[in-house]
Amino acid sequence: MQHEIIVKSIDKDKAIDTCYSQIAAGTFTSARVSTDDLKVRICAYVGEGEIVDQRLETFRGCGVAHISKLRSLLRYICENVFKHHVVVNHSQVSCRIYEALSNYLGWDMYLRVQTTPFLKNNH
Repeated sequence: MQHEIIVKSIDKDKAIDTCYSQIAAGTFTSARVSTDDLKVRICAYVGEGEIVDQRLETFRGCGVAHISKLRSLLRYICENVFKHHVVVNHSQVSCRIYEALSNYLGWDMYLRVQTTPFLKNNH
């Protein structure tokens, strides 16, 4: 299938392989890795949330997420010039990712741990 936004700016034969699906409900870990070229470093943020069972009428892969203290996370993302797209996995491993990337690779990390009842306490 063709990507309905990208096809407006590039050749339609190159705007293919769009994911059209609803993300399954459940807890998740999300992360974003980026480079800070001015400070010559790799940085990332990682956290957890929950995909809720709410249908959206849209043309791409989507889901509705509950993220506690979302406003403070968005502030961090904007102040540190991160892009808003993230990788998401149906697991609760944010503390393990944080430990591995900060301790073993030396990356500058931001960990946002959920404190809401829907998450198991495995930190």
